[in-house]
Amino acid sequence: PLHGAYLTTKREEMSNENTLPNKVIDLKSIGGGKFSSIVKNAQFEAIHVVIQAGGSLPPHQAQGSAIVQCLSGKGSFIIGEESQELTPGAWLYMSPKTMHAVEAEETLTLLVIKIFSDQ
Repeated sequence: PLHGAYLTTKREEMSNENTLPNKVIDLKSIGGGKFSSIVKNAQFEAIHVVIQAGGSLPPHQAQGSAIVQCLSGKGSFIIGEESQELTPGAWLYMSPKTMHAVEAEETLTLLVIKIFSDQ
């Protein structure tokens, strides 16, 4: 099963120690693990995700909508039988409870925004 910030379900206010409201941050300075929560509140959670080359996230689903943006690397976003390419600049809006998986051909860095307001 997945772990860490990605599966956090509590809605308390929290942020990465380097993330403050109204302050520009460099996402390359965030985390160091597979999942690093950037900021979380009652409406959304922003998560910096790094999947090493050859790695993957097994099929899973989020309760609410999510936005996924590829920041670097190359991989595939898989929904059902359809595999869609992830390269820098790729962006995806995913509806609630969509079963999906991710595979990294090269080390893949993603920005994931989980939206709680539609749960």
